[in-house]
Amino acid sequence: MAAPICNVYVGAETGLLKGIHVQKSNWTNLNSVENADKSKEIVSLSWSDDSETELCVGLKNQTALLCNLTGSQNTNEISFDAGEGKLRNVVKINDKYFTSVEAGSVKCWQGDDVIAQWNAGKDLFVHRHNPKDTTQFVTGGKENELKLWDVERELTPIFTTKNVRNDWLNLRVPVWVTGVVFCRDSDRLISCTGHHQIRVYDPKVQRRPVLDFEFDEYPITALCLHSSDDNLVVVGNTHGKMGTIDVRTGKVVNLFKGFAGGIRDIQCHASEPIVASCGLDRYLRVHDLNTRALLHKFYLKSRLNCIVLSKNWELKNIEDDDCKLIGGNVTVKNELTSDGEDDVWDQLKTVSTKTKRKHQTEDLAEKKRSKIQRKETDKKVSDSESKTSKKQKQTKKKKINS
Repeated sequence: MAAPICNVYVGAETGLLKGIHVQKSNWTNLNSVENADKSKEIVSLSWSDDSETELCVGLKNQTALLCNLTGSQNTNEISFDAGEGKLRNVVKINDKYFTSVEAGSVKCWQGDDVIAQWNAGKDLFVHRHNPKDTTQFVTGGKENELKLWDVERELTPIFTTKNVRNDWLNLRVPVWVTGVVFCRDSDRLISCTGHHQIRVYDPKVQRRPVLDFEFDEYPITALCLHSSDDNLVVVGNTHGKMGTIDVRTGKVVNLFKGFAGGIRDIQCHASEPIVASCGLDRYLRVHDLNTRALLHKFYLKSRLNCIVLSKNWELKNIEDDDCKLIGGNVTVKNELTSDGEDDVWDQLKTVSTKTKRKHQTEDLAEKKRSKIQRKETDKKVSDSESKTSKKQKQTKKKKINS
């Protein structure tokens, strides 16, 4: 089967799936704009196979879309009765589907049947599978500790984290897991929280985090492992601050600039030193991990939730008409490239204002000065008149007394 035709795929709040070809500086909507609906908000993106020809798209309304990126087939839509609340994640592993919802129910589906189910706790925010061992997955959320599960073990998790000790006021530290990644070369877990904390767990050592530190002062909403170093993570928060953190020391290695809104997702490429990010400012940005340089920027018109990158970053011999909508519709070419915001400003009409000539300015200043002089003169005259009248009254009074 042919390789995917885009480098980056992004899901939006409006339910639109967008494909971006970075080298060509163009992008296209992979589904019809007429079907855009916030109830079909895209909440997760993942590859269905190693060949990267099929994309599994999770929608807010507990529906999964299987998008064949070769254009040979239409999109397949699968509906799940995953439980109460918003869908958090859906992934396809071999011929099985794993779904999770906000209420905490995680289910394994084979066809239309549920073959396994786990109760991960209320206010679920995170559900992620181990890329090294897909039989393991981790969950966590608001006041919901991080738990490591085994697919073959339904009742209890194989590892549950424990909250850190009370703070210096002896108050309990709140729990709010917003993201987690598995380390490639060890069994460690790295998580981020809505209370701007980054924590490193080692299930073989202890339940409490072995490392715990803070990043900035706003909730962390995105976390990704560095492409070449397990000791580095890239994080982003609700105020558009993104940086590379060394988890051994807790120090910020790099800070990336150019953001204008909260960051929703960050993905590092598997082999290239690049990182892609998206968020509420509707931009997809691609940075160099080492130099922090902004390599590409695309305005995609919708608030963006999630990203997935293709391994095949440099694509060759692809004609312009190769990018087709799923289902055989007409391609939507990009309107704004990496400098798209400049095009927007160029399209606006220039509103000119009349400039005052020099002599007009001088006349206005002269009028102001003469007005002030008149006021001062009038005040002097009134003061002298009042003094004269006072003297006349005093003289008249003396004459009467005499």
